[in-house]
Amino acid sequence: MRGKSIRAGISSDRRQEKCVDPQLLPLQKAPELTARFSTSSPEDYGLKNPTYSVVETLKLLSIGRNTLYRLIAAGELFPIYIGKRTLFSAIEITRFLNSLQGKVG
Repeated sequence: MRGKSIRAGISSDRRQEKCVDPQLLPLQKAPELTARFSTSSPEDYGLKNPTYSVVETLKLLSIGRNTLYRLIAAGELFPIYIGKRTLFSAIEITRFLNSLQGKVG
């Protein structure tokens, strides 16, 4: 009963905002991602492995652990969770570094 009362309090508009078709997400972000990836590739940054651990990512980006987790919380860097491990793809690290090019200067 408790679940029903909570749902009844949420307007249908709000529920629709939260419901996103996962199949449409790649289509909506495709132009943005294409623009970011066209700048450089993982090889341009010397990234040879497909994924990197948290410690390896800290060394690659020359940042501290707190900064890394702030970037994740802010949605600027997206990790891959496999079991208890947190990994970062070379493509994601490249995307993040490419996004910084516009902010420097």
